[in-house]
Amino acid sequence: VPSVSAPQGGQLSPIVYGVSPVSGATTWASLLGLGEVVDIDRAVASGRPLVLVARNTETSIQACFDFLSVHRSGVDIAAILCVADAPGAAVRPVKHKIKILAGANSVISVPWVPRLRAVSLTAEAAADKAVVKAVKNVISGLPAGVIE
Repeated sequence: VPSVSAPQGGQLSPIVYGVSPVSGATTWASLLGLGEVVDIDRAVASGRPLVLVARNTETSIQACFDFLSVHRSGVDIAAILCVADAPGAAVRPVKHKIKILAGANSVISVPWVPRLRAVSLTAEAAADKAVVKAVKNVISGLPAGVIE
């Protein structure tokens, strides 16, 4: 996995928040070298940019919309990671909702990576070529300066 470090110049590093259970937030926080927060009130109060993580399921994407409708003002959304829930393309209603999300947010689609289904993220799993490629893709999709 590429090494990442916190931004320089006084910019606060982002924290990861999963908008729904089993979104993959813990895994992505680990892979990106970022903190994760599960208490949304603490996340919002921190003033740090958020990387929201949602699965490509209708309920998880809807949870992302619900989060945004409640917390849009005063919260800096660095990006929304839309993590594939299965091999292949997302179902049409989910694709449509992701397109709507992308109209006002930086949305990064994360492909299905079977290795990430492991219960624990080991060094071997993190070094898997598909995992490394997905992490590089996410890092390059984040706004400049969020992660160096």
